[in-house]
This record gives sequence, structure tokens and C-alpha cells, in this order.
Amino acid sequence: MIVTIFKSLGVDQTVFIQLVSLIIIFVILKTLLFGKLKEVLELREKKTVKLEGAAHAVYKKAEELQDQYKAHIEKTHQDSHLKTQKIKNDVREKESKRLKETEELLAKEYDSRRATMVGEISAQRTKSLAEVEGLSKNLVEKLTK
Repeated sequence: MIVTIFKSLGVDQTVFIQLVSLIIIFVILKTLLFGKLKEVLELREKKTVKLEGAAHAVYKKAEELQDQYKAHIEKTHQDSHLKTQKIKNDVREKESKRLKETEELLAKEYDSRRATMVGEISAQRTKSLAEVEGLSKNLVEKLTK
């Protein structure tokens, strides 16, 4: 039965020679080509995996540098904010002190001018009272005449 199938397919005695030739070619190709191909593929995989590992290391380094940069920026921002607040407080203190000094100076000047004005008013009053007495005598004299 197998023989009839082979004959119907056109298989003859050269099949064995072809099979042996195929096996010999396979062995030759395996030693010459497949070994080298396998070696090249393994080398390529090692380089790829190695590059992937290097890429991961570079990525981690970049993340670390980014974190350091952010921390440095935040610290700088806080430092500048503190310096600004200190300068504002110093200016406020200086201006407050200057305002108090000016207020004291104006209060002294006010008191001085007030005292001068009170003295002048007092002198005017005394003078007016002295005149009133003279005028009242004069009026009495005129009325009695």
C-alpha cells in the first residue's frame, strides 16, 4: 500500500539519494551558517539588552538630576522669599522710625508755635484789658459830661 502511494506520487529510488544529500547539506549548513547565525543573534541580543540597561541607567540618572534641580529651584525660591521678606521688614522698620521722628518733630514744632501763639494772645489780652480800663474811664467821663 505504501509502495503504491509512493509510485503514484512519482517517487523512485533517487529519493534516498536526495534524502542523504539533504541531510549532508543540512549538516554542512548547520556547522558553517547556523552556528555563526546563532552567534550573531546572541551577540545582537546581548548588545540590545546591554543598551537597554544603559538606557535605564541614563534615565534614572536623568530623574535624579531632575529631582536635584527641582530641590535646588525650590530652595532658591525660598531663600529669595526670605530675603525679600527681610528687606521689606527692614524698610518698614526704617520708615516707621522715620515717621515717629517726623511726628515728634512736628509735635515739638506745634507745641512751640502754640506756646508762642498763646503768649501773643495773652499779651494781646493784657493789652486789650488795659485799653478797656482806659476806654471805660473815657466813656464814663463822656457820659458824665
